[in-house]
Amino acid sequence: MIPITPIQNTNNIRFADFVRVVTPSTTYYFSSAPSSITVAGIGTFDGLSSLVSIGKIQRDVKSTANQTTIGITGIDTALLGWALGQNIKGSQITMWKGFFDTSGNLITTGGTGGLYQYFYGFIDTFQIVENWQEEYRTYTATINVSAA
Repeated sequence: MIPITPIQNTNNIRFADFVRVVTPSTTYYFSSAPSSITVAGIGTFDGLSSLVSIGKIQRDVKSTANQTTIGITGIDTALLGWALGQNIKGSQITMWKGFFDTSGNLITTGGTGGLYQYFYGFIDTFQIVENWQEEYRTYTATINVSAA
């Protein structure tokens, strides 16, 4: 087990999830942090804040695969090319946790550039759901991705 220094001896834990999706033509970086963050040795992650939700990861002792879901919501339908224009099914996905100090700065000691990897897999399915926003008179979309 790898000790995670930022969460030892404290009851005040600030963290964000960092996600990298490698498609056949490009690599996407996004996180649940409120702003963009560059992590040495990995890349620059777009900060999507609460627009990103990461599901629980099923971890069995048996030989079944770990599985999780990712939801990205509030996307303008004009930007859905990320899922539709790329063949994201079968793309490699890696997820990390990053921890922040009380000033909101990423703690870069430990892990890879301060990030601790907790998931590696491939996207097996994705779903797009469009919702009509009456007050804005426009559609917004949610992309739900399942990975194992």
